[in-house]
Amino acid sequence: ALQPSDALAEDDGIFLDLRPLRRRRVAIDSKCPSALLAAIRAHPALAVAKEISPDVEAVLDCGTLAAARGVATLRVLADRLPTRPSGPMQWSSAVPESRRIRLDPERMQVAARLGARPADEVLLAAGDEPVIVRRAGSTELLETSLDFDARENTRRPEIPLLVNWMVEQLLGAGLLDAIAI
Repeated sequence: ALQPSDALAEDDGIFLDLRPLRRRRVAIDSKCPSALLAAIRAHPALAVAKEISPDVEAVLDCGTLAAARGVATLRVLADRLPTRPSGPMQWSSAVPESRRIRLDPERMQVAARLGARPADEVLLAAGDEPVIVRRAGSTELLETSLDFDARENTRRPEIPLLVNWMVEQLLGAGLLDAIAI
């Protein structure tokens, strides 16, 4: 009870900011691998948009979606036959240990050669080959050469976690509670 008692209890109110609970809209390229699309669709903090619209906060592009100016984009590259990485997975020192997802290089494949320019930030590499790169520029752009199309990727538990991590990098905000990860 309030001391002294509240003389105008009728004007009391509680206001909750529910914006952090809203689902972030992601425009998806229908040509993306099914494991990647399933991870986006199943994510509790993401909502799928069929096309780029003003309320879209991120774009998942697998090569057929038109570029969107000013929208954070996750581009999945695949321009060659998938191969095993040439070395162990190495996270950037900018990625805290607690946010690093354990990836088995024996089960991972890359489907493109991903070059990094001097101003780019390599977030994950397989040996000396970049596999996730944050591109320098005014709009957030993450590119990955990881092969999400492999049949064994459809049931691997780290794929949804990796997708969550990449989208968090794009949006600059956590999407899942630490307990969920």
